[in-house]
This record gives sequence, C-alpha cells and structure tokens, in this order.
Amino acid sequence: IVENHGNPDLKEESLTAYEIAYTGTFNGKTTVGLAVYQNDFDDNINFVSLVDNPTLPGYEVYTPADPPPGMPPVLVGILAALPPPVGPIPLPKVGGIYLNLGPTRQRGLEASIDHAFNNRWTAFANYSFQDEPEILDADADQIPYPVSEVGIPPKNRFNAGVNFNDRRFLGSLSVNYADKAFWVDVLDRTFAGYTESYTMLNASFGVKWNEGKIVTSIKGTNITNESIQQHNFGDILRRSVVGEVQVRF
Repeated sequence: IVENHGNPDLKEESLTAYEIAYTGTFNGKTTVGLAVYQNDFDDNINFVSLVDNPTLPGYEVYTPADPPPGMPPVLVGILAALPPPVGPIPLPKVGGIYLNLGPTRQRGLEASIDHAFNNRWTAFANYSFQDEPEILDADADQIPYPVSEVGIPPKNRFNAGVNFNDRRFLGSLSVNYADKAFWVDVLDRTFAGYTESYTMLNASFGVKWNEGKIVTSIKGTNITNESIQQHNFGDILRRSVVGEVQVRF
C-alpha cells in the first residue's frame, strides 16, 4: 500500500508575466497579430512523485518494524539488504506529496493572420512557438524543481483554414499541426512519455433551407484517419464524421 499525502504548509504560488504584443488591421480586411512572452513561475504547487525523488521531504519507506499490510517483516528486511546490482529494494510508503518547488521559466511567441477576401470567403492562419521550460536557480529555502517533474510542450503548433458562407451554402477546411510533446503525470517516471507530432485535417459542408432557418451539415474531423494521441494517457483519435441539423425559430 502506497500512500499519497497532502501538505497544509504550502505557500501560494506566483507568476510574473511579461508580454510584448502587436495587433493591426489593414484595409478593413486583414488583421495580423504578434506576441512574445515570458512567464516566470515561483513556489510552484506540484504533486511530486517521491518514488522518483527520494531525497525530497516526505519520503518514507516501509521497515521490518512497520511492514506493508500482509507482508512478513523479514521479507522487508531481506529486500532492503539485497546487494547490488539487484538491490537494495526499498518499499516506498509515501508515493507522492504536494510541495512548493523552485522557479521555472517559459518563453514563446504567437503569430496570427485573419483575412476576408469578400463577404463569402475568409481565411486564417496562426503559429505558436514554445521553448522548453527552464529550471531557474532556487533560493536557499526552496526545493529546486526536479527534472523528472518537467513536461515538454509541443515546440511548434500551426493552424490554417478557409471558410465559405453565402445565402445557400457554407463550408470550411482546416489543418492543425503540433510537434511531439513529453508528458509527466502524478505517477512515477515509468508512466511519463512522448506523444508523436501530428497533422489533422478537418472539413465541413452545409446547406441552408427556408431562408436560412434550417441548416443541414456534415462535419469531418481527422478525415485522413491518422492515428493521433494528444496526451500520452489520452484516447487515440481517428476519423469522426457527424451530421448536424440546426433549426432557428
């Protein structure tokens, strides 16, 4: 039995954010945006795996005097006394605990453009870059942020699409791309892992009836039927096609 502990002595975490951004509209048809940011987090409240970080406060192991329920005390002692390379094999009593961790930094940029060709056709594109999180130097009274607790987001993301809408028909076509990402969770490092980069193509087509009071449409997500996983514990996304009817009274 592995316990997880709370922590009544946590301090509030803080965020210091810097951003330089620009948004401009040209000829009433094109809007562009650009932003560069830096986020500094401090005293991060994090559920930390003590199995991966046995030197952190709160780490406890079972002993022959305090064995796991149902386990003979002598077996706990044998596992702890096994010589390398097999042992020693400690039996953690506390698997995880909430702790305040030292500072980290995230940097990135975002760019976007939206354009209206006319009153029926519009298009958009956006791009974002996020650098790998940086572990900053901790103060003397802080716990340095463990490397095992750092997730790595997709470095590059890109989305683009075109939309059509007139009195009779409407439709859209879009593409989404994301780089690979490394995910950590509340469990130990054996459950951490990467998700692969992916490209997702989506499309929709609809018809308006009765002067637009009724709209029937079909919407396809991941129409190329790629195998996409957006989180290493997440579902595998495949092609999805949905029919829809909207009625306006």
